[in-house]
Amino acid sequence: MPLDRSFRDCHFRFEHLGSAWQSAEGEDHFIAGEFCLEPLETAVLNQRPLELWAHMTPEQERLQSELRGIDGTPEWGTGHLAALRVQPGAEQPEIWFDKTGDTYYELDLDYQGYLDALRVTKGTLGWQYLFAESPLSSDSSTAVRLRTMLGLFPKWFPDHDYKPFRRRLDMALKRR
Repeated sequence: MPLDRSFRDCHFRFEHLGSAWQSAEGEDHFIAGEFCLEPLETAVLNQRPLELWAHMTPEQERLQSELRGIDGTPEWGTGHLAALRVQPGAEQPEIWFDKTGDTYYELDLDYQGYLDALRVTKGTLGWQYLFAESPLSSDSSTAVRLRTMLGLFPKWFPDHDYKPFRRRLDMALKRR
């Protein structure tokens, strides 16, 4: 698989790179996050295709055979999984997000964009919905968590710009 040169900047030499955290604020401000990144070599070269869904359509079967996990939530066990779509000749593989079961979305991010967004969101659970075509119910736990993140993080981490994430949340909440 001939990966684009930009992937060289995304290389890390550890077996895994991850963190699981939760806020220390009161219950009304509780948020949590997790990420567990796989090195590209492991994901692309050494990983078998994922087994995500039962009773698949032919399209799901083909997609599943091409997905390799790059980020998950083993500590919190939410079932969130980000995957690289490995296709012959693709220099910029797609990034897909699976939220347990049959719900999966292609993300509006490349690999570098995924890592950048992960760094800014600190892996807040469900941040990937900001880059998916999935509608979010305004009263869902994910929407509440993302609104809390966008209310607190600009104060906690003032060196990051959270306006693009706020715009994406507004767009996701308007989708039906």
